[in-house]
Amino acid sequence: MTKKAEHILEKSRRRSGRHVAPGKLDSILDEFNQTTLDDVGPVAGGDQEMKVLKEMNELQNIENDNWNRGCA
Repeated sequence: MTKKAEHILEKSRRRSGRHVAPGKLDSILDEFNQTTLDDVGPVAGGDQEMKVLKEMNELQNIENDNWNRGCA
């Protein structure tokens, strides 16, 4: 489970005050994770691989900055 999914789950639990059945919880989290994933395809060539890694690192930095601002 991603940290983002865990955060959303914990927030929803605090708000609702109810417990969700484990099987239902798994299906909710699986659905959430699937809806937030991008389609994937093969990466060809070293230059393209480096570009993809650079973009992934930039996106991770943006996400980290946004989550850190929300926690402060």
